[in-house]
Amino acid sequence: MISHRVPSLSDWPSSGRRRARDLSEDPAASRTKTDAAYLSLRAAIETGELEPGSRLRISALQDRLKISPTPIREALRLLQADGLVTHRPHHGMVVALLSQEEIGEIYRLRVNLEPLAGQWAAERAGSADIAELRRIHEAYKRSFARGPAGRQTVELNTQWHQTLYSLSGSPLLQEFISRLWAVIPIEALYRSTHGGHSTTEHEAIMLALENGRASEVRDLLRSHIEGGAGMHDESLAHDQSP
Repeated sequence: MISHRVPSLSDWPSSGRRRARDLSEDPAASRTKTDAAYLSLRAAIETGELEPGSRLRISALQDRLKISPTPIREALRLLQADGLVTHRPHHGMVVALLSQEEIGEIYRLRVNLEPLAGQWAAERAGSADIAELRRIHEAYKRSFARGPAGRQTVELNTQWHQTLYSLSGSPLLQEFISRLWAVIPIEALYRSTHGGHSTTEHEAIMLALENGRASEVRDLLRSHIEGGAGMHDESLAHDQSP
């Protein structure tokens, strides 16, 4: 099983939790190297470091990861099973490039799953859990004030969402959400909700959570994500304009 740290996005449970086949003379070493390659490449795709459509040449990945081709090929197969990479004729493996229709489907799923996770979190979280979420939110606000689009701000936004959903108490629901987040780079997800209203919306969700208003947490999260879907469409159109 691939181990996942908390609370980085790559660390959420994912379909990558599968045993790598023995592709070397040392099965344990093969699994370790495959897992390391899988997690490294997955993180690079999620953050946008490896952009959609980028070719994934084995030789370049060898230089990047400093390991042999065998675990890299196995990691790419795992990522292909996750839908994060695809095989393109005459190009080989490339980072998956989503259509606007596919992105729309992802947001339709998010707008149903994430509010449910927030509602369950409000119903099940303890005071210490909520205090930790408040700490992350306050750090996010301070970072946002210093630089709304800074790397730390993006990471704190991600951490806040992940921590909230982890309080749902449902590993299966977290896994579904993590799969949806994984196929769109974190920066793109953040751009869709990072406007000046983002901290205000997070604060409203925090207050509802702290006061045990589970249905309000659900409704606020739904509005938050629905607004983000529209902003993502605008951002995508801007990025693709000549």
